[in-house]
Amino acid sequence: MNKVLVNLYVPSLSESFDLLILEDKKLSEIYKLLIEGISDMIDVQINFQNNIYDRDTAVLYNMDFTLKENGIGNGTKLILI
Repeated sequence: MNKVLVNLYVPSLSESFDLLILEDKKLSEIYKLLIEGISDMIDVQINFQNNIYDRDTAVLYNMDFTLKENGIGNGTKLILI
C-alpha cells in the first residue's frame, strides 16, 4: 500500500499538519479520523463542514473517492473547512 505525504491546514485552528496517508483510503474515512484526532488535541468544539479542498486551487475534493482517485499525491496541500 502506497502512502502520500500531504499538508493539511485547519484555518479554525490556524494550524498546519504534515500527514502520511494511505492513497487507497476514501477521503470520507480520512476525514473522520482527522476530526477525531483534532478533537482529541483541543478543548474547543469546532463544527466542520465535512469538506476538504485543495489549498492552492480551492477545488473541492469528492469525499467518496480515494486520495488517488481525487488526484491527491505527495506534496498536495489540503484545507479542512
